[in-house]
Amino acid sequence: LRGDKKNQLLTITNDRGSYTVRLTPKKASRNYSFDQQLSFQLSYQLSAELFDISYPFDPYDEDEKARMEVEIECAVKERLSALVGRSQNDIDLDVASLGATIYRSNPALYAQIKNNYSEFYRTAEFHFETLVTLQGTGVSSTTVFGNRKGGVK
Repeated sequence: LRGDKKNQLLTITNDRGSYTVRLTPKKASRNYSFDQQLSFQLSYQLSAELFDISYPFDPYDEDEKARMEVEIECAVKERLSALVGRSQNDIDLDVASLGATIYRSNPALYAQIKNNYSEFYRTAEFHFETLVTLQGTGVSSTTVFGNRKGGVK
């Protein structure tokens, strides 16, 4: 989900079949707090373009669109949680350079924790917020949800 990883594909399987979307990051933010334990809040806004779908789909059904957006948001959160879990437990590496974020925004706090940063990172809590906007099919210049590229009925 970093800027250098644009247009990532994600496949969702649900009770109706499966579909693949192309995700494009639009905005990301990261915040932290420290009260004897580090806590990180990572927020992502993504656009999703329908790339492939294995079941009948009505592109004008707003409930289906909302359901798909929630499914995508949940899948992104699950993958982020899994990545962070591996980075904390298996490879012991701050993969998102969150220590650098602390260093830049609060050098005094960083100086206080830098000698034990690996332990603080390993026990840190992570909270993810995602907002996904499903924008189109990726098949033509007309989106699934509007007449023109980017337009919504």
